[in-house]
Amino acid sequence: MNSMADTDRVNLTPIQRASEKSVQYHLKQVIGRGSYGVVYKAINKHTDQVVAIKEVVYENDEELNDIMAEISLLKNLNHNNIVKYHGFIRKSYELYILLEYCANGSLRRLISRSSTGLSENESKTYVTQTLLGLKYLHGEGVIHRDIKAANILLSADNTVKLADFGVSTIVNSSALTLAGTLNWMAPEILGNRGASTLSDIWSLGATVVEMLTKNPPYHNLTDANIYYAVENDTYYPPSSFSEPLKDFLSKCFVKTCTRGRQPTSYSSMWINSTENVKVDKLNKFKEDFTDADYHWDADFQEEKLNISPSKFSLAAAPLPGQKTIKN
Repeated sequence: MNSMADTDRVNLTPIQRASEKSVQYHLKQVIGRGSYGVVYKAINKHTDQVVAIKEVVYENDEELNDIMAEISLLKNLNHNNIVKYHGFIRKSYELYILLEYCANGSLRRLISRSSTGLSENESKTYVTQTLLGLKYLHGEGVIHRDIKAANILLSADNTVKLADFGVSTIVNSSALTLAGTLNWMAPEILGNRGASTLSDIWSLGATVVEMLTKNPPYHNLTDANIYYAVENDTYYPPSSFSEPLKDFLSKCFVKTCTRGRQPTSYSSMWINSTENVKVDKLNKFKEDFTDADYHWDADFQEEKLNISPSKFSLAAAPLPGQKTIKN
């Protein structure tokens, strides 16, 4: 007969069993689910600091290599508009990635709470910060490859934090795999011609449309028709969009491979015409928050794995009705 202690042990969740590690966490709630696993809000029992814990289950060393590749990328990124990596815990065939907790959830969540989508002025705040994050990533030689509102998180003070680097890759690598989420994907990715930094700018354009209309371009088409439209058609934004915004989108949605190495849409008339938004504040790094819950511990315990990252996978889960693709 099992003892009460044994019964309690069986009923523990995987992350609770991982508390055998030197750093222990108290789970507060599930804040996200997807094909990769579950994301928890958790508190470090020793420091009372809040983190997000991304639980990932893997079946073999190849899948573990994919996860470690994402970790290897994340741990080398340091920018105010990139979600911070704090460490990881490995337990059997489960791995828990410790990340910065973003109290205001995703930009997609914010959009979904609006009846008609965000205003242009509201959107500029988030687009400007996203561009700062992308400019940093591209300067570090990293292509995100899955920019969309669901992967743009917001901290307690609404600072943008780019997240989910599971399908990211390195500039000039052989990134010919079809990866990303269909409605946001650039034509060169759909055509298996390889990703570039400009692929992220295309996806940002689709995200801007998502912000203002609650849906990305071509959301009402079948998958086959989305492929055709992205590759062959010209996107015509709603007539309600301002002319500077239409110009911004035209710079994002350029199909030719001769777009050049750096997108002109890092800066545009639409971004620079911001009204009632103090863009200078968006460039200021806010390393300390006033609320104790948002002071992050930089010295998380980490179990080292003797595995060389091979490729980037672990795609973010799609929203209902959307397809995240990874080959």
